[in-house]
Amino acid sequence: MKTKQLNELKKELETIITLLEQVVLPSDLKPIERKRASAQNLLHYIAIRKIDVSGLQKQLKKIGASRLARSEDHMLQSLYLLHRLVCGLLNVPDHLKKQKRITIARAEKKIE
Repeated sequence: MKTKQLNELKKELETIITLLEQVVLPSDLKPIERKRASAQNLLHYIAIRKIDVSGLQKQLKKIGASRLARSEDHMLQSLYLLHRLVCGLLNVPDHLKKQKRITIARAEKKIE
C-alpha cells in the first residue's frame, strides 16, 4: 500500500476514534461498576454500526489487519491498535491521546 493510502487510512481511523471517544454513557444510565466498560463498549459498537466502514475494512484487508467485525468485544481499543499499526507502517509516532481504558487482555481476565 502506498504512503498516500496509508495516510488516508490513518486519517479515517482518527476520525472514527474521535467520534467514538465522544460517545459516553448517558448520565441517567448507571450500570454496576463492573459492567460499566461493557456498557460503554456497547455504545461504541452501536455508534460504529451507524457508519459506513466498508471502505475502511477493504483498506485494512490490504495491509493484512483484522476486520472490524472481529473487534466487537473491544471496539475502541481495537481501533487504537489499528491506528498504532498504521502509524508503524508509516514510521510516524502514534500521537493519539488515549482514553483511560482497559486492555483486551485485562478484559478477558476479568471475564473469567
